[in-house]
Amino acid sequence: GFRDMEIVPLRAALWMTGIATLVVMLFLKSFVGHAAVVTSVGLAGFSSYLTYYGNYVIHETLLGFFAVTLLVFLFAFVSCPSKLKMVGIGVMAGLMFSSKITSLILFVSWFIGAMGVGLWCERSWPSRFKWKQWCSWFLVGIVSAFLVSTLLYTDFLKHPSGLWDAIRSIWLYETEIGHEK
Repeated sequence: GFRDMEIVPLRAALWMTGIATLVVMLFLKSFVGHAAVVTSVGLAGFSSYLTYYGNYVIHETLLGFFAVTLLVFLFAFVSCPSKLKMVGIGVMAGLMFSSKITSLILFVSWFIGAMGVGLWCERSWPSRFKWKQWCSWFLVGIVSAFLVSTLLYTDFLKHPSGLWDAIRSIWLYETEIGHEK
């Protein structure tokens, strides 16, 4: 179990994930500009996400990495939509959900924010966002996220009950040592 794990490899994985998060943020430069990326990387480097949570909660750093990578895929998708980028978004969403159930809070808040932006910028949406095409892309993302989550929660289909545990844990909040939400 988790009690048999050694601390050094766990910490090394967190350090590598933290560094990878900062590197992935550099890909946002073409979307938000140089100054915004430098500021973001600087703030993230000293944030509690990398300095505090990484020392105590392993999955927080992974969740942050997957979230930042999902946002990079999302920015790339909005600038030039493709199914491959939507698969990337879905894979990252599936990894987020698999690393921490409370990622659903992020998904809901991002969705509400996107709807707000959509209503605000209704007239300036590019013509390439056609309803049928958008729905097909969204479906590709959802299927990708579901497949990744299913594979991870079922230990690559060895334990099918893991999928039910994932769904059940959305509504039941039972923590046990080493498996906090």
